[in-house]
Amino acid sequence: MVIQILIIGSVVIIIVIIGDVIYGWIQRLLAPGCGLIRHLVLPDKCTGSCPPGSTCVATRVRPYFRGFFGVQDAACSCSLPGSGAPGGTGGPGSGSGE
Repeated sequence: MVIQILIIGSVVIIIVIIGDVIYGWIQRLLAPGCGLIRHLVLPDKCTGSCPPGSTCVATRVRPYFRGFFGVQDAACSCSLPGSGAPGGTGGPGSGSGE
């Protein structure tokens, strides 16, 4: 009985994480330009396209799970390299991967 509960719990957690990743992909497809992609379980992240020569970076961060797992992006903007704009977890090249 205990093993069945553990298996069911593991399957539910995996389904939630997969759903969260798919939810992020959908947001990325629908969002024009640089923006914050919010997740249900995973940390929020800045991603998107910017004008040539600039990158999508976090301009503000906030705690992720009350700070136990570091920080997550809270606000984003397109920034020119060397402009001094603060970078969060997104940073340069954040528009690729995940």
